[in-house]
Amino acid sequence: MSDSGNKHISPSKPRKKLILLLFTSFLLVAAAVIGIVAGVNSRENIIKSSSTHSIVKSSCSTTFYPDLCYSTIANAPELGNKAISTPKDVIALSLNATKTAVEKNYFSVKRLLKKKGLTGREKTALHDCLETIDETLDEVRKAEEDLNQYPSFNKSLTQNADDLQTLLSAAITNQETCLDGFFYDKADKKVRESLIGGQLHVEKMCSNALAMIKNMTDTDIANEIALKGRNLRENEEGGINEWPEWLSAGDRRLLQSTTVTPNVVVAADGSGNYRTVSAAVAAAPEGSSERYVIRIKAGVYRENVDVPKKKTNLMFLGDGRTTTIITGSRNVVDGSTTFNSATVGIVIQKSRIDATSDLKPVKSSFPTFLGRPWKLYSRTVVMQSAIGDLIDPAGWHIWDGDFALSTLEYREYGNSGAGAGTSGRVTWGGYKVITSATEAQQYTPGTFIAGGSWLRSTTFPFSLGL
Repeated sequence: MSDSGNKHISPSKPRKKLILLLFTSFLLVAAAVIGIVAGVNSRENIIKSSSTHSIVKSSCSTTFYPDLCYSTIANAPELGNKAISTPKDVIALSLNATKTAVEKNYFSVKRLLKKKGLTGREKTALHDCLETIDETLDEVRKAEEDLNQYPSFNKSLTQNADDLQTLLSAAITNQETCLDGFFYDKADKKVRESLIGGQLHVEKMCSNALAMIKNMTDTDIANEIALKGRNLRENEEGGINEWPEWLSAGDRRLLQSTTVTPNVVVAADGSGNYRTVSAAVAAAPEGSSERYVIRIKAGVYRENVDVPKKKTNLMFLGDGRTTTIITGSRNVVDGSTTFNSATVGIVIQKSRIDATSDLKPVKSSFPTFLGRPWKLYSRTVVMQSAIGDLIDPAGWHIWDGDFALSTLEYREYGNSGAGAGTSGRVTWGGYKVITSATEAQQYTPGTFIAGGSWLRSTTFPFSLGL
């Protein structure tokens, strides 16, 4: 074709240009694919090397999900830049991959929150999930830091192991806690189905890291005991006259002092800086490196006090356990989630379990039990306590059919009182009456929570053993 004043245009030229562009695009795609394949092959060659393969295989064999463990290491982006010569190296790669999985899960939940038609409780439960995922991310990051310093000369091997294992154990629990918010009705369960894949993946990743950490630290501790003597672990626990390593000199002086000057005062009658504990917590500094003391004057404070993790180094100082009382009430019926129903954890030692004055006249109308298994591996031990006759002879109650009856761990030892008899107790596979003091000893504060190394700092009365 020709046009007056224009050059001749060949119809084959655009076609050639198009073919050339397509060919160039194909070359670029092919190059990218070859690059990816080369990268994958490079990592596979690294992990298939005899020494690396042996270490990775040995480490992953200690986990519950070895295939996931192995593929995680094989696909680690930094594998080509990092030598794998010890189990610690494998764990480091595993933790980094776990961190990435947690971050991905966080954004998945954020997207789910934008869905239309969510109920108020579903939104609350999803916000709970974001909080627990955020906690998990902090715990995995802290585990990475601790692993990088392992073994730290500032702590014993046992303390190193306990800290690392506690971080990963908490991270695993967080995944279940998130899912627990979606068990109330059919609509809840639909949201749960959208979450479960990501949550379980992170749980398995954390589980693998925990298993490898336990295997590594157990081996190191055993080697150290063999080298230095069997009394090493007992010496590491510390006596009741020692302060915990994390308590600063300033805090020790603060706890030993008979007079403490508070930063702010809470008083229900308006005579302090704030009328509620929650208001005082909200006004406290974030990320404080110094202890911030909130004195709570005598009175009844009907509120659920939540202390965000950024409010560090807070100390509550009341006027006495019978005069300063904080009480609140949250339950599922009112639209709350289990995650938000409790704000503190407690340990009851050598206690008295009996009816309150208002329950005593009508206790026969309200069957009372020592506990029921909310989780598959629920564990409750009641030892050396006085149990009143309000406790049903069966002692324990089911949660839902035969759920957890063989996997739970319910124990009783050395109790007294009208409700302490065990002849009529449940016959579940997981229930047992302890008859050996040696067996009971493992549940005492000194052994179970290493109380000898830190309980003194609380200034509360305690007993480490039986």
